[in-house]
Amino acid sequence: MAKPDFVDSTEGVRLVLSFPDSKTAQQFAGWVYSLGYSERSVSQNTVTVVVLRRDRDRITQEVADRKGSIVAGGR
Repeated sequence: MAKPDFVDSTEGVRLVLSFPDSKTAQQFAGWVYSLGYSERSVSQNTVTVVVLRRDRDRITQEVADRKGSIVAGGR
């Protein structure tokens, strides 16, 4: 059986996110926790989290709104 051409929206994507300062990173980590992503790592101004593909756009928009950037993470 061939693998389907579409991507499962429940598949996880690991994102490494950078913010201008540690306070913003902590606030973002709290926000992403409130979405149900309790497993995340915060180090200085960086947050690492595995998110569902269906939530990726919403989360990356929040990162941009907080003047952050994506260091690593695929589609």
